Amino acid sequence: MELTWVPEGNAFWDEDKQRIIGVAPAGALDIQGAPGERLSGDWWAATDDDQLVAGYGWLDATWAAMPKSSSRWTPTAKPPGSEVSSSNTSRRKQPNEA
Repeated sequence: MELTWVPEGNAFWDEDKQRIIGVAPAGALDIQGAPGERLSGDWWAATDDDQLVAGYGWLDATWAAMPKSSSRWTPTAKPPGSEVSSSNTSRRKQPNEA
């Protein structure tokens, strides 16, 4: 079975979302809806060859960041490979450069 991702222009809570998302264990997904309720974010339905919905994907409209106190978040950290060579400040070092 091959799945195709189909964008939903205006997503609403419907029977397929209730069947797939609505039965998730409490706390597994932070989303709920009432029949016909408009959903925020960008939604895609994964459909099979018979156009039956097998799953969903969505980008939520809510943003979160790790707290500054977390050791895994550093606002001034540079991504790997972004170090600037002192001999040429107009280009970045490549990952294989010394």
